[in-house]
Amino acid sequence: MNQVSFQVSSTRDVANDWAVATIGVTEEDSDSARLADRVNETMRWALETAKKAKGVEVRSGGYQTHPVHDRSGKIERWRASQDLRLASGDVEALSKLLGVLQSRLLLRGVSFGVAPETQREVEKELVTEALAAFRARAKQVSGDLGARDHAIVNVNIDTPRHGGPRPMAMEMRSAKAVAPPAFESGESTLGVNVHATIELEF
Repeated sequence: MNQVSFQVSSTRDVANDWAVATIGVTEEDSDSARLADRVNETMRWALETAKKAKGVEVRSGGYQTHPVHDRSGKIERWRASQDLRLASGDVEALSKLLGVLQSRLLLRGVSFGVAPETQREVEKELVTEALAAFRARAKQVSGDLGARDHAIVNVNIDTPRHGGPRPMAMEMRSAKAVAPPAFESGESTLGVNVHATIELEF
């Protein structure tokens, strides 16, 4: 009957140090085999080019082929697309690579966030801060209500993301080499919440 529940939080704005870009090819042709060959050749070139970039993680994305119908419902042509996912903590290196790939592929979008390693380190510090805030709040509540002491009933800690990766949607392609895109990575807010219940001792 003498239990009190409350929550304390600790947050911090952290500079984004991780970028993820999706780039791909979308083509149409009346011949499905010829279409597949063209898409495959473009993606083969893109993979070989991307793997040469230092510090950039490369992963193949989805491959889709579907018919395009005319007004009568007859198949008029085929459309195929495939994506490539690039991720890096070196935004400049990623930007230069995208400038090269955009000569033949579409840049679907770019998002920025906090690298997993950075997030783990910051959240460790935030947990320490949040637990210190919890102890101070528990002592305050106990004293304000006239209790001589308190005991911890339960404590739950969670780490929600207050501000996740920021997307930058775009589609660009050129027959010539294009200038590398300019990015401002911004910040994300990392946080730790402590949900607690204490029992007051009078």
